[in-house]
Amino acid sequence: MKRVKSKNKFIVWILAIPLVAASIVTTVEMASSGAELSLLTSQEAALRSENQRLGAELVSASSLSQFENTYESLGFIRPEKIIYITEEEAVAKLP
Repeated sequence: MKRVKSKNKFIVWILAIPLVAASIVTTVEMASSGAELSLLTSQEAALRSENQRLGAELVSASSLSQFENTYESLGFIRPEKIIYITEEEAVAKLP
C-alpha cells in the first residue's frame, strides 16, 4: 500500500512539474507581450501626433498666400500687363 502511494506521488510530481514550468513560461511571455504592447502604443501615439503636425504644416505650406510669398522671395513678380496670344497669331514670325 505504501508503495502504491509512493508511486502515485511520483506520478503527480511528474505531471505537476511540467504544468508549473508551462505556467511560469506563459507568465513570462505575457509580461513580455505587455511591455511590447506598451512600447508600441506609445510609438503609435507619437506617430499620430507627428502625422497631425505634418498635416497642419502641409495645409499652411500649400496656402495661396504662402505660395505668393515663396514666389516673391525667389524673384518672381506679378506681371503689370498680360498679353494673350490667339491661335491665328504666329508665335515666332519674322518681322
